[in-house]
Amino acid sequence: MPRCRYYHVYALRDAIRNRCPVCVAMEARAIKTFAQKRDVLARYNLLKAHPRLLNQDRFGVCGTTSIIYMLLSQGKRAKVDQLFMATFSDVLTPTRTVYFQTPLGYLIPISLRYLSRKFQRMIDKYVYTTSRTWVAKAPTAAPGANSAYFVDYCLSRALGYLLWKQDSVRYYSEKFNFNIEFSHAGELRNWSRVGNLALRTNTVAYIIKHIIGATSVNVYRFSDKTNYNRGRMASKAPQTTVTEVSSVNDMLAQCSDRLGANCWAITGIFAELLGCSANTNNHLIYDHWVVVQECTVTGGTVRLKIWSWGRYYVKTITKVQFKKYIQDMVFVKW
Repeated sequence: MPRCRYYHVYALRDAIRNRCPVCVAMEARAIKTFAQKRDVLARYNLLKAHPRLLNQDRFGVCGTTSIIYMLLSQGKRAKVDQLFMATFSDVLTPTRTVYFQTPLGYLIPISLRYLSRKFQRMIDKYVYTTSRTWVAKAPTAAPGANSAYFVDYCLSRALGYLLWKQDSVRYYSEKFNFNIEFSHAGELRNWSRVGNLALRTNTVAYIIKHIIGATSVNVYRFSDKTNYNRGRMASKAPQTTVTEVSSVNDMLAQCSDRLGANCWAITGIFAELLGCSANTNNHLIYDHWVVVQECTVTGGTVRLKIWSWGRYYVKTITKVQFKKYIQDMVFVKW
């Protein structure tokens, strides 16, 4: 366990009766992270064996969770292992720090304490209301999230942490210019402090290319949609080109040409498509990221195989509904 800067002052005194209160608090927080080595390894091994069980629960980290799912499902275990070891190095290798290396050459240590603190806040203090805001919950209320998904959350939110350390300009742009849109109250603090991180399309592409290292990332969107979900120019990497298509058939043609065993699409959707939530922020272009694995067109209908929230969804919709629910598509080939 790392020691605080006051440790040696108290170490000169009676080590039993005068322990550093900051160190004691740090240890108490670590105990509450749910990060026992045995449990962490058990959950991670389960996810490697059954990637579809990955679940972001009630946290707003669906974009980064979708990236982790693709890595686990498409055989990129070395990259996920590197991320896992860097995220949980305090638990797995407490005597040394493990760094995550990005394609841009950054070596970044990941703070498990930072991730645990955000996770713990929602477990202990906050609950998501029907008005799409996070508020302090009553002491007797049920937990705001399922502690069984601690590893799932940390792996996903760690990508946001890496984004912060590698390109803080883009990270703060997402937090202040986009995350606040998911709160009707227009109040960013509660939304952000419990670990949510909503991502715009170009930032999803940025993470895939410049933090994970995918070889091919292509973004397509309907030309008549608003451009609100486009991320601002990154300070340390070129902007991902967005190709606009004018019709449903053009987008479906891209799905037919690109989707396959080695290429899936992280897709911004309205979550009503999955029957999981109701979009009440009508000014948003989408409110949920998923992974589209298959797309089959038969006449005027479209059959989609989608992954999200720890399970598969198979949806058959019309082409009109496709354009209504499906927004930006980020095709990823490793």
